[in-house]
Amino acid sequence: MATSDSNLRATANQGEAGRLADVDRDIQMGEFLNAMINGMTATETGVSVTSNVATLAGTPVVLWDANGTAGTTTGHKQVLKVSAAYLTANNPAAGTCYWNGSTSVKFSSVDAISTAAFKYPKAADVTCSYLQRTLGEVDG
Repeated sequence: MATSDSNLRATANQGEAGRLADVDRDIQMGEFLNAMINGMTATETGVSVTSNVATLAGTPVVLWDANGTAGTTTGHKQVLKVSAAYLTANNPAAGTCYWNGSTSVKFSSVDAISTAAFKYPKAADVTCSYLQRTLGEVDG
């Protein structure tokens, strides 16, 4: 068994670029993020989908989850970020949806989603006092 002079937490906190990929792999960062998002309460539920398009009440910074809760093929959809023009002109493939980076989400006509739930942060949700600091800032 290999040994290290630092545990995973300390290595991640040190931010050594050459070691961060190893940290991500060891802690299964993708699985961690997926579990965190799945454990979140939906930002919006019961959103009506009309002509395959849902209109969100808030504007997401990022759309983490689009879950068709009623329709032909319900469940979590792969979210693809597209332009507003692309969203309007195209139909997503089954199992996917288009998000225009604003408040419109278009589901596949094959999935025929009629109601959906969404998980996303709004700008006000992602402003944290400490993270507003300049990198490496020392006060005083």
